[in-house]
Amino acid sequence: MKLIQDYLVKSFEYTKNNSNYYKVKCSICGYEKIINKSNIKKQNMNHSALNCKNKYYIHDYVNKIFGDYICIDFEHQDKNGYFLIMKCKTCGRIKKIRESQIKEMNHSGMECRDEYYNSFINQMYGDVKIIKHLGIINKTNYSYFEVECLKCHRHAKLSLSSIINTPWTHDKCWQLVKKDKYAKAIERRFYNMKQRCENENNTNYNHYGKRNVKLRYECVVDLYDDFYNELVCFSNKHGLRNSTFDRINVDGDYCKDNLRIANQNTQSTNTTRMKYFIAEKGNIRVLSNSAMEFGRQFNVNGRSVGNCIRGKSKTCNGWRIIKIYDKNIKIDNIVKQESVTTKLIV
Repeated sequence: MKLIQDYLVKSFEYTKNNSNYYKVKCSICGYEKIINKSNIKKQNMNHSALNCKNKYYIHDYVNKIFGDYICIDFEHQDKNGYFLIMKCKTCGRIKKIRESQIKEMNHSGMECRDEYYNSFINQMYGDVKIIKHLGIINKTNYSYFEVECLKCHRHAKLSLSSIINTPWTHDKCWQLVKKDKYAKAIERRFYNMKQRCENENNTNYNHYGKRNVKLRYECVVDLYDDFYNELVCFSNKHGLRNSTFDRINVDGDYCKDNLRIANQNTQSTNTTRMKYFIAEKGNIRVLSNSAMEFGRQFNVNGRSVGNCIRGKSKTCNGWRIIKIYDKNIKIDNIVKQESVTTKLIV
């Protein structure tokens, strides 16, 4: 057998119109055909789609892998020629391409389109679960997804690159909260709690962190979720400035079960620093445990009364502090012993 380029001349077949016809076979793909002798000499006898037809595509492409894609078949369209049928091994996307378009094709949004993006649905990154592909929603050409926080169940719209490269954590859900005056108040008080419990340089650390009082909330958004409605309701009655977080057990931590919304009077009497004091002016002696309430009742600045109790001032609008007690006292005994004329206990 004689080899002509990629074809072997196998045998003489017949003579027709004074031309001899021979059976030839491609040495690469095995395609066989019968052509006359003159065409054997004239034609390019290389292994090609023109010469080998279907067997060319079967040999060169079918079941061959190109990156993340595998060629699973081919088809011939009468007007458009041959197309290779490619399948992504990762997501299963099927696409048809011409031979000239063949290349290393990766599993990606560009190649796999919706199948690529849908493969992320129900996947978890950081503290979120991807629940829906939104497509391109702005001018950056980034594809966006709707995600749900696994802890607070808030929804956010995030680009795929940010989901993968900078995974969303639950504390970022605070970005999704509308910052009205109540939310801002909760945020301020959260960081006040954090400072007094964790910062040794904070002026109130001795009364909290040093006493091993802990802030059990890791994120301000959790404090917000637990107390926003309660704060709004309480503030409508008492005013936001007079509404604060109070620990029910002053030796306990800042946590959901040990916190409540209270007014300043309640908080000032529910503290390890709370003192009973007797204030005197003329023939009046008042036993109280709240400088602020004393100030309201007797038209005196409550902070000035507090300064007198702490020894920073001697008098306040004619009032002077003559006795100070810790909170473990028998009130009725003190009233008798010190000739108290008014008892103002909150």
